[in-house]
Amino acid sequence: MNQDLITTLPKWVRIKKFALMTGITYDAMKSKIAKSQVAEGIHYVRAPDGNLMINWRAMDEWAEGQTKH
Repeated sequence: MNQDLITTLPKWVRIKKFALMTGITYDAMKSKIAKSQVAEGIHYVRAPDGNLMINWRAMDEWAEGQTKH
């Protein structure tokens, strides 16, 4: 990925935007959260307005096996 693009993307994105970016579906991500396969505060947070936000950078590391929860 172009480094300039990476630095302009926000760290946290809504789950639907994450699905568009990565191909990991909304339902698949919700399942990972429900099964505690990803860590709250690292891979995802619930924003003050109730929206589920995904840290796509941490999820990239998770997918590559570089981080554990």
